Amino acid sequence: MNNVNLRYLCWKTQVKTAVSLVKWSAYSASKHALEGFFDTLRAEVADYNVKVTVVSPGYIRTNLSVNALTGDGRVYGYPTTANGMSPNYAASEILESVAAEDEEVVIAGFGAKTAILLRALWPSMYFKIMNSRARRGRPNLLNKAKEQ
Repeated sequence: MNNVNLRYLCWKTQVKTAVSLVKWSAYSASKHALEGFFDTLRAEVADYNVKVTVVSPGYIRTNLSVNALTGDGRVYGYPTTANGMSPNYAASEILESVAAEDEEVVIAGFGAKTAILLRALWPSMYFKIMNSRARRGRPNLLNKAKEQ
């Protein structure tokens, strides 16, 4: 490891892994695993002056969800990120965080940041809210998109 010239690693995850959304369990699990990996890696490479930033943005306005495929291979076609932040804004915030050598940054609105704080400070209430959301169920956005 002494010959490594790498100075910085930056990993982009998503806010929705910190704010567990209904029907996203497999996705959230994989992101949680990678966040744990980078948190551990940060400690392991600190003595080599390698910095690690984990970035958790909310939705970024792209065509990702429109072009995504469903489990059976059909195009998802619903613009779930249409109201997200601009890619330029997200990139600017990420670059600022890397320049500041932040270990972790959340680039999201008030609601997402509040949910993250609620989970940390009052987990029983957070889980009560999430259970309520799960009981109501998340609308099937695929069917909604086809109806429009």
